[in-house]
Amino acid sequence: MCAVVFAAQALDPEPPAAALVLLQDAWTPLSGLPTVSEIRLSELQSGANLNSNATMERGGEIDPTG
Repeated sequence: MCAVVFAAQALDPEPPAAALVLLQDAWTPLSGLPTVSEIRLSELQSGANLNSNATMERGGEIDPTG
């Protein structure tokens, strides 16, 4: 399983944009899974804000060094 959590200080105002998980070859909002609460999404986003493993450059390129 692969997931992407978009770093933020607080939960994204649109929870489906907070994190995605790859399920059956399709990216699915983590918020759409019945076991994931908005509180947990908020925790994941703030954790990603503190411990990211990549950053996005101004031109949209990903810098994997974070």
